[in-house]
Amino acid sequence: MRAARALRSRGAGALASRRGATSLLVATMAGTLVGMAALATEGGSWYVTLRSAATAADLAALAGAAARDRGASAVPVALDTAARNGFSHGGATTVQAYNPPASGPQAGNAMAVEVVVTRTPVMIFAGAFLSTAPVARSRAVAISRADDEVCVLALNSLELGGNSTTQAQRCVLASGDGGV
Repeated sequence: MRAARALRSRGAGALASRRGATSLLVATMAGTLVGMAALATEGGSWYVTLRSAATAADLAALAGAAARDRGASAVPVALDTAARNGFSHGGATTVQAYNPPASGPQAGNAMAVEVVVTRTPVMIFAGAFLSTAPVARSRAVAISRADDEVCVLALNSLELGGNSTTQAQRCVLASGDGGV
């Protein structure tokens, strides 16, 4: 009987003791903090992927339009430019180039080149919270207009700087040395 009472008093004392409670709280909070930092890092990498896809689509559309202006086929040049910027077709990445564009206000315009870059990023930590991965999608359209009128022509070089404002709608700024 005396042994049972001693055991009960030790058990109650262990439950009432606060020793180690702080270390348990710190361990729990540290795990939560590390988890949140990991999710924030993963979200940041998704944002970088989206910005990189936008850059690749913009450059690919511009390169395709420039190639079309020179008489070359726009689609292979656009696909090659997207691949050189880290977005080649295959796996989790889709790159589509159209001349003329398949959608949007320039659909059917033979002078325009459309590039759509899509990538599904890998989910590492977010898989515990999201059922499907987010998709980074960017679309760009570029139009080559070599026949626009020149409204500013500089004989040697044309330099714009400082706080100048130039409004040149539907016209081209050109210089005699080939640069603007």
